Amino acid sequence: MKNPFFLILMMISCTLSNAYFTHYSQERERKRGLISGIILTVAGLGYSTFQTMFIIRKVTKEIYKAKNT
Repeated sequence: MKNPFFLILMMISCTLSNAYFTHYSQERERKRGLISGIILTVAGLGYSTFQTMFIIRKVTKEIYKAKNT
């Protein structure tokens, strides 16, 4: 890594902006923040589950091919 300063600066700015917008939206519409959080959580769980299933199928096929050759 060439210069970790910019990476750290970017992480700090993203964290601060995320905290500001999350706080602002929860202050303004608490219900909307809660619903969007639930939707994002369910979508993330679904995505990771399907991604894991895809990886397991590919690895299983590769192992089966290796055994049969």
